[in-house]
Amino acid sequence: MRNLSLLLLALFAGFAQAMPTSQQFLTALDATAGQSGGSEKSLRLARIDNGVERDSRNFKVLDNGKGASLVEFLDPAERGQKVLSTQTEMWFLGGGSRRAIKVPPISRLFGDASLGDIARLNLAQDYQIAATAAEGEGREASWRLNLDARSEAATYSKVTIWLRQSDLEPLRAHYFLASGKHGKSAEFVRNRRVGAAWSSEEWLLAEPGENQRRTRLTIEAVRAKEVPDAWFTPRYLEMQR
Repeated sequence: MRNLSLLLLALFAGFAQAMPTSQQFLTALDATAGQSGGSEKSLRLARIDNGVERDSRNFKVLDNGKGASLVEFLDPAERGQKVLSTQTEMWFLGGGSRRAIKVPPISRLFGDASLGDIARLNLAQDYQIAATAAEGEGREASWRLNLDARSEAATYSKVTIWLRQSDLEPLRAHYFLASGKHGKSAEFVRNRRVGAAWSSEEWLLAEPGENQRRTRLTIEAVRAKEVPDAWFTPRYLEMQR
């Protein structure tokens, strides 16, 4: 996910032998999720109501692999809108606007997805491991990682992630707001094994306690792409008008 969020959560299998406790583990999460180099992702968000898809949006996400990303809205009604996320700030450029405005990452994008879910969720940069615990037994055994934000630019103040102990496949996550409120949950429903790592390609976002209405986030394609650093500035966004 860099973004969503956990948009591509992938894990080294070597960590499965012990409870992950070090900050280096978060760096590994980001690196194996495509954070070590530039990339272009095709992403789709869909609103699901009682199991039926009601509406959807399509996006392109450019990531420079250095802590910045650029989201482009692709649907005709929103074409031209963009979101820029840097290491410290997030900016939005409307389709008919000439000036980018600063926005908080928690701003709602579509359905249950916020801007930060697809434009900013850099674990190693924004979070530190506060606590870990083992839960369940046998095939249900998992590691629970509690993460605290260490950057004011982080999308959420706290994140809790559950990983299956046997192979570290990502299972689910909870995201908490600055007030301490449980803001939303994510269920990772389609993961793909890539060598010694996992790539999460589809997950469901929902408000706590909501069982009927969800937002499905799908990574439809990813390819390596080196993008000039100059693209990741508010000034560059405004110059494209």
